[in-house]
Amino acid sequence: MYSTHTPTLLALTSQGKVQYTTFPTQSIFFFAFDMNVSISGLLGILPSGDIVNVPSTFFSDVAVRQMMVHAWPYATYQNTIATVDGVQYGFQYGGVIPQFMGNYYPTNISWPSGNPITNPSVVGSAAWWWAQGTNLSSPYFSKLLAACTSANPCIYPIIGQLGNPGLDDALTLYISEIEQITGGAVQPYSYDITFTDAVVYSVSSEPGHSPVNLFTLGWIPDYPDPSNNFAAMYQPNATYTTGTALYQAWSLPAFNNASCGYSDYSSWAALSHWANIGYLPQDCQGVAYQTLSAWSITALHEPDLTQRTLDYN
Repeated sequence: MYSTHTPTLLALTSQGKVQYTTFPTQSIFFFAFDMNVSISGLLGILPSGDIVNVPSTFFSDVAVRQMMVHAWPYATYQNTIATVDGVQYGFQYGGVIPQFMGNYYPTNISWPSGNPITNPSVVGSAAWWWAQGTNLSSPYFSKLLAACTSANPCIYPIIGQLGNPGLDDALTLYISEIEQITGGAVQPYSYDITFTDAVVYSVSSEPGHSPVNLFTLGWIPDYPDPSNNFAAMYQPNATYTTGTALYQAWSLPAFNNASCGYSDYSSWAALSHWANIGYLPQDCQGVAYQTLSAWSITALHEPDLTQRTLDYN
């Protein structure tokens, strides 16, 4: 349920019709940056007339990302959106290990928790990163940020999710903070897509072909152990370490070696290709596994049971 349903929940509770309790789900949710997005792909999912005037590698710049990270209104979000009428719907923390996963959570690390600081003299704040990124003499000078001015603002979407009003409210606050910190030189706007589309776009595109630049997703661990989170977040070519992990190897000639013996890359995405080759060389198994993983995701989102079964098989 969403936090907007809190009044209904409390009313039903007071009537003795329902009871509720709070407990940690061990799920984590966050905004992810794609550091090499497809601008044409992004424009393709946006309504006609929406503007994107930043380059595909805009978020590859550390000053850009740091300014964006520290511009999030952590305290306001927690107190006004994530907590409603005393009911808390989330806990803010940093890192990939959920706060209540045993003793693995790194309590000795400080993570952002307040609201954005608009004083550029406070080192590490959003305003500081904006000032450094636009200062030619700073070691953090960013040509990408310096190109953003109030007369010619940088405009791009932040991808939200349909049917999530709490997230919509949070993005409204977030965008307001960014515009205030940059003096209107950076003007993002929100656009919602379905959760399914967010998953498919983020993990099933070749490098540089994903149409989502800054989007919200997360991770729900399969079992309560930090290794499940670390594998997805930190291992090479994992779900979030590349953003395009499932397909990235298909176009790399390094995988088409002598032991594989194949030159037609386009056939690698077909299930029949792997089902009919008989013996599978060791050097080709990674590509085959990625193919099967991609088709598993495809099957997961098939509404028709028969088609889903065919995809799985």
